Amino acid sequence: EIIMNAIENPTYEYQVGGSLRGDAPSYVVRKADLELEMALKNGEFCYVLNPRQSGKSSLKIRTKNKLEAEGFACAAIDLSGMGGSGITIDAWYAGLVYELESNFQLEENFNLDAWWFQYSLLSPVERLRVFIEEVLLARVGENIVIFFDEIDSILGLNFPPDDFLNWVSDCYKKRSYKPEYQRLNLVLLGVTTPQALISLINNSNQKLFNWGRPIELSGFQLNEVPSLAPGLINKASNPEAVLKSVLSWTGGQPFLTQKLCQIIARSPVFLTDGSETMEVQKLVRECLVNNWELQDEPEHLKTIRNRLLFGNNSSSKLLKIYKSILQKGDKLAKNSPAELELRLSGIVKKTGDRLQVYNSIYKLIFNLDWLDSVL
Repeated sequence: EIIMNAIENPTYEYQVGGSLRGDAPSYVVRKADLELEMALKNGEFCYVLNPRQSGKSSLKIRTKNKLEAEGFACAAIDLSGMGGSGITIDAWYAGLVYELESNFQLEENFNLDAWWFQYSLLSPVERLRVFIEEVLLARVGENIVIFFDEIDSILGLNFPPDDFLNWVSDCYKKRSYKPEYQRLNLVLLGVTTPQALISLINNSNQKLFNWGRPIELSGFQLNEVPSLAPGLINKASNPEAVLKSVLSWTGGQPFLTQKLCQIIARSPVFLTDGSETMEVQKLVRECLVNNWELQDEPEHLKTIRNRLLFGNNSSSKLLKIYKSILQKGDKLAKNSPAELELRLSGIVKKTGDRLQVYNSIYKLIFNLDWLDSVL
């Protein structure tokens, strides 16, 4: 019904790759949007650990905008931009404090260089703690939410990143005896597993991910995608039938769904009633599957391939699990490190207690012939 009532928008565009603005016409609101917003309003620690190009950054931007519109003070910090593996622990934490100062516009009557030097006897993470308590919480009266994106980048630092994760945990422990911490909330986003992060934390803080709220980014469902219909109004008699066909190919994977909709919108073919299944299949084969390495712009399929083949030391184990899922249709999930890594590549998803290949496009491209060539 909603899709049938979509209104034509001459400036409408699908966005393939990159972060969508929260008000982008083609933004698809999912269960995760509502979950994250409500959890943060309730003061819960949240983590969004999902594969690349699954919509984490777009979710972050939209949630930040919504919270700010309701009076929250928010900051979004990309930890991958804090310096490479060669950065010193001092410089990393100084950069983090600078980002917080800048995001919350605390520059007035605050000299970061002098302040950092004044507390030089303290460890870098201790200086972060003092900054949060004596500067941020003292000067910002609203409820505060800080989004730390690309949390997986801390795994590549040349100093132990456990202090940072222990600090995250301590922020929540302090709520019971330092009431001002009840106004501070944190979100971790990235391409890693809770297990990989837990392995860095000392024993007393390892429950952080037990009581935190995991936000799962599942594929788009048909009832969630009316926002994708306007771009198809002039391309099809029945946009809803086209979107059904699109989702049957992409499994609702956000990047591929936007890309296939864009391919249809730019195609010279008009999809008449009843032709949707056949025409969409033709476009999938012509524009996504055939010569996929040449057509993979912006990169998506190569990102999955590279994570499978070069992302870690256990690529042969990952490929063997994938082969078993591909041959049998699904597999009982055991949540082993290799299975979790396979899910992070984006090629498989967990449905109930079963692992399945995420969608039909991946099945066609990363097929048994491809597996035989790389194993």
